[in-house]
Amino acid sequence: MEYAAAMAALPGDDALALFLADAGAPEQVIAERLEIDPESVGPLLEVARRKLAAQLRRHTPAPPAGGGSASAAQNRFAAPGGPAGPPGDTGAGT
Repeated sequence: MEYAAAMAALPGDDALALFLADAGAPEQVIAERLEIDPESVGPLLEVARRKLAAQLRRHTPAPPAGGGSASAAQNRFAAPGGPAGPPGDTGAGT
């Protein structure tokens, strides 16, 4: 899930608080906009960030089997200690 979609999935006050904080708004401004006590902004942002992180984790695909980032085809053609290439490619150039 991309960041914008994860933000859209948050409750309104959480998303607004994070948006304002990310835009550089001071806590006093966030408190006024949300009509809450300024002392509540810090804890609200902490909870909202946890919710956002959970949304992003929940919808992030798992890494491929084997734990690597390269595909199986890339691994099959990779020369030990050298770059991946098609079979028979020695990397000698033209």
